Amino acid sequence: MVWRFSLEANALTAEIVRTEPGLLPYRTLMSVQNAEGWALTATGEEPPEAKGRAATFTLDDSGAIPRLGWNDLSRDVPLILEPCPE
Repeated sequence: MVWRFSLEANALTAEIVRTEPGLLPYRTLMSVQNAEGWALTATGEEPPEAKGRAATFTLDDSGAIPRLGWNDLSRDVPLILEPCPE
């Protein structure tokens, strides 16, 4: 699964651009609430099931491969993403 993130003004968009056969595409739009250092907090706007859902994104660049943590507060475990070639 490959995600693409874009940040424009106070809007964060995350969309799946490559997925496994049989899985549906997904796109979410979030309003950025705060950004400080390597952390960003956002609240879901679209799709309707994401509205109001809070999430924190953190960048960990301490290892050989930088990782993006996506901690959606409605999940028990954060999603950890690694960069891939485009």
